[in-house]
Amino acid sequence: MNQTAIETTKDIATLNIEMEKQGEVSNTMTFTHIRDIVLQYYKLSWIKVWDSGRLQENVLARSVIFYFMRELTPACYRQIGAYFNGMKNKPLDHSTVMNGIDKIKERLSYDKKFQKEIAFIRSEITSKTE
Repeated sequence: MNQTAIETTKDIATLNIEMEKQGEVSNTMTFTHIRDIVLQYYKLSWIKVWDSGRLQENVLARSVIFYFMRELTPACYRQIGAYFNGMKNKPLDHSTVMNGIDKIKERLSYDKKFQKEIAFIRSEITSKTE
């Protein structure tokens, strides 16, 4: 793991701890928990999704992570973008997060298979926090 990845991992851990201390997310519903469940579902690594690559599978997983972070925590777009700190050595802009979430919501409006996929992922996230 390179130095930037190590520093970013520390930044992510710090953000989760700060949010938990401030009561912004529960102890079990952390960004890391959401991220891990989504990555497990799509069989991807964090490094691939965290990278700024635009491969469709990476972009989809990243957007699903954005979606659940916004839906299941009180985090704002800026905080979600900060979690992805390290892409080009700066936090993701809030508009990138918003766009990713909008794409997920749009697809949910017409894609029945995707609706089932998202429902399954949600159940995995919420069942593993109880």
